[in-house]
Amino acid sequence: RAAVFPNPANNDDVKLRLATGNRTSQVSVHIYDASGRLYVINEFDPEDLISASRITGTEDMPQGLYLVKIYQGNQKMSLRLVIR
Repeated sequence: RAAVFPNPANNDDVKLRLATGNRTSQVSVHIYDASGRLYVINEFDPEDLISASRITGTEDMPQGLYLVKIYQGNQKMSLRLVIR
């Protein structure tokens, strides 16, 4: 289970929390805009996401709707994010 918050968010303060039983595989987070343009790629140690970690690189993202794709091992999750 994953959560991106706050949502809607300011572009400089986006956090991710991930509850997973897989504590060994790195977590990759990709953020795309509505047209499919890749804005951000972050890599996390799964242990760091239990309490939440800040997603870096969102500072220059314009207002809009984004798709956050989270990859860990062979698992993939997608969440929506609104930047205001």
